[in-house]
Amino acid sequence: MAEKKPRKLNARQKKFVAVYLETYNATQAAREAGYKGKSDSVFRSIGSQNLTKINIREEISKQTAEMGMGANEVLARLATMARGFDISDYITQVETYKINRDGGEYFAGYEMKVDFDKLQRDGHSHLIKGVRSTGKGITIDWHDAKDALIQLGRNHKLFTDKHEFEGTIATSTAEAVEALRKAKKELKG
Repeated sequence: MAEKKPRKLNARQKKFVAVYLETYNATQAAREAGYKGKSDSVFRSIGSQNLTKINIREEISKQTAEMGMGANEVLARLATMARGFDISDYITQVETYKINRDGGEYFAGYEMKVDFDKLQRDGHSHLIKGVRSTGKGITIDWHDAKDALIQLGRNHKLFTDKHEFEGTIATSTAEAVEALRKAKKELKG
């Protein structure tokens, strides 16, 4: 038997998906999409039912995948930040000249020019955190390679955070309730 193709979304379902992807609240999405109901419980029920429909679930998954950055892309970008690159491939030192009062030209020093087009073509522009204009030219802030390395290390569970705990841990609900009663008495007394 052939697998059933999911039906296309109607206008109300499209609106439901759009609102749901903005809020991640099925009750609100059902209300704003124009479903009929007089109470939150009705909209909650409609929203819940909508989230079980194959065509709506597939559309939410499709749009989420398009909007978001997958785990592999996140790790790849962090890896390029951590590795860095040779900025000298994108900087040119240029001699500058000024004109004096007599109309003569004289050497005034060097300026650094950054080839942003080449930086972008080579896929490194995402490494730029910010660019500011200053009185002496531009300042480029780069993403921190150390921070990227730390994030990658956490992903690979290379670091363990140790937390100190002082006290007892309840091993049953009864012990937890008793510990809470004791704490309340100590606070009052």
